Amino acid sequence: MKRLPNGELLQLYDSELVLRVRNTRNLSQERKLLAKFKQHLTGYAPSPELAKSFLSQYADRKPNTLCRYAQTIRSFINKMVRRAYR
Repeated sequence: MKRLPNGELLQLYDSELVLRVRNTRNLSQERKLLAKFKQHLTGYAPSPELAKSFLSQYADRKPNTLCRYAQTIRSFINKMVRRAYR
């Protein structure tokens, strides 16, 4: 299968987010974080290395916040990026 562009991956993942995240505030925050991650990618395919470099800019945040950010990015990579390469 051909690799999907980052924008399409995020669109597909957004429908999964709506089903998984029930709180509208949290859903909005996760969407914003993923939009920033897409901007950070600058056309490169998402990868764990790029996720780490993205998350490093939030190193000054509280541990629970950083963990939530990491979980959001990890979930996106696990569900969508790996699906795109099958």
